[in-house]
Amino acid sequence: MGLWEAGETNMPISVALQTIQGRKIKELVPTMGLLNRLLPLENPEFPLLRYIDPYGSTIFNGPQMYPLLEELDRLAKGISSEGGRELFERLRELAIHCRDHPQTYLRFIGD
Repeated sequence: MGLWEAGETNMPISVALQTIQGRKIKELVPTMGLLNRLLPLENPEFPLLRYIDPYGSTIFNGPQMYPLLEELDRLAKGISSEGGRELFERLRELAIHCRDHPQTYLRFIGD
């Protein structure tokens, strides 16, 4: 991995489904930095997920959900913990909502 090894952030990454105006529709706040540990930060095998900034915001739009969902599914196959699988299922639900509803965005919120 690169500069940001999994779990090195001070604050856990959360995820918000939001409108074009920035209003949160739903929010996912994983406990104990679980998402930080599971995301493939800076891993070139995940062209979208690798760019999530653990110290800032990373926003994806509806059309980006198609490849993002593929990456989430591929990543979820390697998760053995029940908590991790549940987290990715909830994240997947937010991504599907974003894909299917124009002018919504999926925002990963770092430190």
